[in-house]
Amino acid sequence: PTPLIPPSTFSSLKARYEAYDALRESVIKTCREVQKSAKNAIFALHRSDYARAKSLLETCERVGNEVHAMIGGDETLRQGSFSNSLEEYAEAALFHSWLESGEVRAFGSFAALPINEVEYLGGVCDLSGEVGRVAVVHGTKRDKGKVQGCLDTNLAILMALEEVQLPGKLGKKMDPLRQR
Repeated sequence: PTPLIPPSTFSSLKARYEAYDALRESVIKTCREVQKSAKNAIFALHRSDYARAKSLLETCERVGNEVHAMIGGDETLRQGSFSNSLEEYAEAALFHSWLESGEVRAFGSFAALPINEVEYLGGVCDLSGEVGRVAVVHGTKRDKGKVQGCLDTNLAILMALEEVQLPGKLGKKMDPLRQR
């Protein structure tokens, strides 16, 4: 009997799927370094170790650009690990600049990595938690001015985000922000 589906169709699909899966696994493993470096940069910033934080952010940028080159324009490979690691990087970079200037970096200011709108907004949502932790540190020192500055930042973040129709998981991040 004649096969209903030519065998060459499936052998070709199998080869393409295996290549895609191998690339996907490589992207996931490499993104771990970006995400871990971003988290460690945040920890370093909380300890006022700015040199270590800067080095870790540079690692995020170098490795993140390697991943970006690996995936090319394939949006299915961007979703998940890569996008999550870019969001973590955005949070760390936002926190770093907020500590230096007291301001939240603008969306278009991320030239080192291709941060999209959702990753930026996720980083801004998560920044509010870091700002809250800074407020606690200043509160234990009874520094009302710095605590007020943290509150003002988080209120500004909340008011700005309330104006945006946040997609999916970002909408869920608003509840903790409203409680801060």
